[in-house]
Amino acid sequence: MTPNDFENWKARPKIIYTNIFGSTYSAPDQKSQVVSDHCSWGILTLLGEESNFYKAEYPDGRIAYINKNRSRSL
Repeated sequence: MTPNDFENWKARPKIIYTNIFGSTYSAPDQKSQVVSDHCSWGILTLLGEESNFYKAEYPDGRIAYINKNRSRSL
């Protein structure tokens, strides 16, 4: 990540994963395909909200949905 990329990342809204361990999903549904495993205090960029999920972006550009009761916005 370049210094400019890092400054842009810092300026964007974030969410933090608060469960000890869990998964992120390809759609706002826990029955959808898993995008990745996730562990506590992981921080992702917040893109939006859909029903009971946050839409988030990983540093590598992957988009995932995280259950709101397992995370919180920063």
